[in-house]
Amino acid sequence: MTHFPPFAARFRLPNSGHPFMSLERPVSGVRERPRNGSRWWRSDGQLWSPATTFGHSYEHGSVEPTQRSIRFRLMDIRAFRTELGKAFYADGFQELRLRKGASKVWALPSSEVIAYFAPDAQRRAWGFNLFGTIGIEIPKLRSWLNEHKSGQDCGIFHSGFIGYYTLNEEVLRDFRIEHGLPIPFDLWVGLIKDRLNRIPQTLDGLIATYRTNREALGWLAHPGDKAAWDFLVQWMHDPDPSLSVPYRLPTGQIAHDR
Repeated sequence: MTHFPPFAARFRLPNSGHPFMSLERPVSGVRERPRNGSRWWRSDGQLWSPATTFGHSYEHGSVEPTQRSIRFRLMDIRAFRTELGKAFYADGFQELRLRKGASKVWALPSSEVIAYFAPDAQRRAWGFNLFGTIGIEIPKLRSWLNEHKSGQDCGIFHSGFIGYYTLNEEVLRDFRIEHGLPIPFDLWVGLIKDRLNRIPQTLDGLIATYRTNREALGWLAHPGDKAAWDFLVQWMHDPDPSLSVPYRLPTGQIAHDR
């Protein structure tokens, strides 16, 4: 079951119809009325967000500006992704594309078993969410699929061996930050790395862990993905091109024979 996180707290500025969207009274150097009802422009023509870091107090869900007001430009999603990428690079991750036409992911260096994180960064009116997919790709299996099971014949492995969305995980689902607060990119990347490091980097080690210590794999060993693991075990024993790859029916059920 997917557990969705609670919505982050939102604070309204005085007389505001939307969170962080308008100000009741002007701040020095800022025109009184925002253009299009959602943005503020300085007298020198520069765009500033009205979501400012004031010397402020929170009272009953409102933000009251005081004498010391500090304006700043809100980070956009592109800048967020750029800073996130820098943190991944600094922690030894590689950015790669698992297959032709796929989006790039962040992975730890490995040749047999690639443990990766595919980020899903989301900008909201109140701040940012960082979700994504924790997954495993097996290059040797992918090569075999490309050679013998191209197109729809690759079945349940069309997007990788196995993976899950981080909203399912207790720690990784809580990566969120409000505008104006320092973003803990290093902490987030470190927690993702800790999770990926629990995945064995060899095929033999991966199968052994699945058989004897599935708790270490977490959601990657969910019973709903049993068909993928069963096929991997069978394929490792005998990678016969005639093997039938499991596929998903429109009903969501897994079938084994076409």
